[in-house]
Amino acid sequence: MKKTLLSLAAILAGSACYAAVGDTVELNGITYTAVSSAEAEVSKASNEVVTAVIPETVEICGDKLTVTAIGEQAFYWSNIKSVELPNTLTEIKRQGFYNCSLAQVKWGTGLKTIGDYGMGYTQFTSISLPEGLEYLGNSAFFGCNSLVSVEFPSTLKEIGPSCFYKVPVAKIELPGSLEVLGNKAFLKCEKLAEVTIGNGLQAIGDGTFYGTAITSIDIPASVTAIGDEAFYDCPLSRITIGANVESIGSAAFSGTNITTFEVDPANKSFIVIDDVLYNADKTLLVAFPSKNTKTELTLPAECIGICGAAFDRTGIQKVTVGNKFRAIDAFAFCQSNLSQINMPESLVYIGEQAFAGTNLTAVVLPKALPILQEAVFAECKALSSVTIPASVTYVALRVFYGCTSLVTVNCEGMIPPELEDWYEAYESPFYQISATAVCNIPVGAAAAYKASAWKNVFSTFSETLSAYVSPSAVTPAENSRISSFEGLNMTFASDMTIVKSNPDVKVIEGNLVAGVPVGKTVSVDDWRLTANSKAELRLWPADYDGFISPFNMEIGKEYFVVIPEGICKDASGAFNEAMTIRYQGSYEAPKVEITAISPADGDIIDQIGSITFTFTEKVNLQSSKLADIKVMKGSVDGYRIPVGAWWPVGGTTSGTSISIFAGDEYDGYAENISLEDGVDYYVIIPAALFRLSSSYNATNDEIVLHYNNGKSGIADIEAADNTPVEYYNLQGVRVENPSAGLYIRRQGNKTTKVIIK
Repeated sequence: MKKTLLSLAAILAGSACYAAVGDTVELNGITYTAVSSAEAEVSKASNEVVTAVIPETVEICGDKLTVTAIGEQAFYWSNIKSVELPNTLTEIKRQGFYNCSLAQVKWGTGLKTIGDYGMGYTQFTSISLPEGLEYLGNSAFFGCNSLVSVEFPSTLKEIGPSCFYKVPVAKIELPGSLEVLGNKAFLKCEKLAEVTIGNGLQAIGDGTFYGTAITSIDIPASVTAIGDEAFYDCPLSRITIGANVESIGSAAFSGTNITTFEVDPANKSFIVIDDVLYNADKTLLVAFPSKNTKTELTLPAECIGICGAAFDRTGIQKVTVGNKFRAIDAFAFCQSNLSQINMPESLVYIGEQAFAGTNLTAVVLPKALPILQEAVFAECKALSSVTIPASVTYVALRVFYGCTSLVTVNCEGMIPPELEDWYEAYESPFYQISATAVCNIPVGAAAAYKASAWKNVFSTFSETLSAYVSPSAVTPAENSRISSFEGLNMTFASDMTIVKSNPDVKVIEGNLVAGVPVGKTVSVDDWRLTANSKAELRLWPADYDGFISPFNMEIGKEYFVVIPEGICKDASGAFNEAMTIRYQGSYEAPKVEITAISPADGDIIDQIGSITFTFTEKVNLQSSKLADIKVMKGSVDGYRIPVGAWWPVGGTTSGTSISIFAGDEYDGYAENISLEDGVDYYVIIPAALFRLSSSYNATNDEIVLHYNNGKSGIADIEAADNTPVEYYNLQGVRVENPSAGLYIRRQGNKTTKVIIK
């Protein structure tokens, strides 16, 4: 009997079958896989499948599962030519139909997403995407080389990056539902000439219409940003920058046919001056129209920077900037006709390839420039001489690549700038310069240059430039932690003469960006250079009267002391080199620290009388601030209770414990403030009521103290008595027959809030 029962149990257990995640079934050459207890997806198709009808449900292990997706690479490299999708299908996953023969599809009604590369390299000639579709993934139709027509549904919200890369579509109409248009979405769609954008799109991404055939386009009011290279190399001849556009990327309109820019008068971020696009305050030149015929341009005095690729491949020949000009971004003049530009001493940044392929013949770089970025002067075939200031400490790859006329390089630094290591010969900063080129260097610097990587570039070093001297030591040393900066000492190897006793020194609180200190300039009235001895000079901050005026360097911040060249010289006439010395701040501002307040915030009290404050160190009470103490009823913004005056208890205004009390206005008699039931009270102590005795600038922040008497002020109605009772609603209207709710009860001279249940 026992054996029979065991056998029966085994049979019953074996007869149960339930679909588990990962279980599969094959139907008509297509494999379906369970992805949950209720759903399945198409996971594989055999190469024999040419046409397919995907069912709404499939049975796996006796369970009926809903088909909701085409799985990753389900039809990858398959021979499928046409497919009918069920209404239950919501997603075509990554590479679902990638690189297959699909040319026809009958959509279901439930599709929401076509994933990354979902239909890339398919054979569609035209496609009408279904209503309900919301998302097209990255490169969803990448490389569909036969696709000439696309219709978008009114439900589409996002088109992913590179979605239609190189697709030969000629016309598109983007629906108003579209919010996101990914970077390079229509990159290199060379036949795309007509684009309509619905008023819902927020941004035109980087390279979105790069290399298309668009000649004009209307940017809807919803667009706030136009990305880098958005219309690069389009035959675009007209565009209006909409009212709400706030940012425009580098090279957004490079290589177009635009001759002048147009900006909606309501736009607050950009303006046009003489056809050229600037930001609203004219501090940045954003773009020069590619086909404008101007050959010379003087920038507004306010302009301190030129944006990336602003003059890319234009006919501009001469540009004049102001004496406060600061930066030229990458590719700014790349392959333009530029032959002349002034470089003021204020210029501290020039981006990579900024002047590549231009017609410059001689360049004297500004004295504060720290880095020569990659390929900045590459392929400047007419460039014959360049002067590199002592401030340059680093020279990147290919800086003067292909400058075949370059024969004179003046390098003013006593210490040779570091050359970026190169592996291939063509990566050298001076690749293809003239074999007869001479590197002129300061007197006495030859040994340093010949011991550096410069010996691999130049065979001839000529000590024809003025020598510079640098201090052998600076105190405090570079990267020292400084609390209060009182100045620095510079020790030289020989006696020095002061040239400028009030040098133009700057201190920047911030950080280095491309070798340039960027941040807030620390305010200093004056700088003085004096002699501690013949060989040691002291540089220190002074006030207008010539007294030392130290300033704090706050903990957690970096400071850069920028010292110009030429403020002192040695007996031979050699001037000091420019220096930037970095320090770490260590100053912690003293604070008024309160250890206790009585009564404490949140205490339950019947009345507000005196308040006692206890401090970690001695403070002074600022009596003039007592009048700014407020007592608010109901909320911090509620009704202000009038107080005659606040007084220090016992007249004590200094110490580690100070008490104040509410009193009358003239005689200082206490007048406590009674707290009503159910009402919150707030005592607001103003900032700077207390000041540290040891530091005039250290004061308290505003303090808010919250009190109540612990009684709700709301009660149930008690049994009626012989005293007349009147009821009022919260608007003060007398109620004859009050029903359940909240009322004000007046009984004799007493008023309370009550809940009638």
